[in-house]
Amino acid sequence: MPPERPAPMDPDADTPVTFDTSVLVQGIDPALFRPRDALFISAMLYLEQAVTLGIDVRRDQESTGFGHWDLTAPVPVDHYVTRIYQQLMNGVSPNPMRDVAHGLHRTDLVCAATAILYDAPLYTTHPDSYQGLGMRVRTLTYGPVRNKAALTPPPPPDPYVALGLRPPGATPPG
Repeated sequence: MPPERPAPMDPDADTPVTFDTSVLVQGIDPALFRPRDALFISAMLYLEQAVTLGIDVRRDQESTGFGHWDLTAPVPVDHYVTRIYQQLMNGVSPNPMRDVAHGLHRTDLVCAATAILYDAPLYTTHPDSYQGLGMRVRTLTYGPVRNKAALTPPPPPDPYVALGLRPPGATPPG
C-alpha cells in the first residue's frame, strides 16, 4: 500500500516553516511541530536526509540508508538564497567553517537563508546560535510538544464499517 500523501497546503490556514540540521539530528517528530505547520526544507538539507550513514549492529558493518520524510517539500538553493547566504557569512565571526563551537555549519546557514527568503520561522534546537548574524532569523525552539494531537494515534478503523458489514446485534437497514 503506497504511503499516504500529505494534504495540500492551505495558504489561508497553514504556516510555512522550515528547520535546520539540529532538528534532523534530534529526530523529526510530528508532535514537536504546530498542527498547521507546512514543512518545507532547503534542498541542501533534503540531500542531507536523503542519504544516512550508520552502523548495522546486526552485521557490525557500516550501512547506508536512503529516503526522505514525506511530510516535507524541498525548495531550491537558487541565486536569491545564495545571496542571503553570502550576507549571513559576512555577519559570522569567526568563520563557522573553522569554529565548531559556534554551532552553525554551512547547511544551517543555507537553511537560515531559506527561512529569511520565505519569511518563515526556523525550527532549531540551538536558537542562540542564530543571534548576531546581521540578519534577523525568526527561530522556534524545537523540543516542546506543540501538537498534542500527534501524540495520540488515531483509533483503529472499525472492521465492520471498513468491510461494509453490520456489527453483531445490529438491525438490518430499512
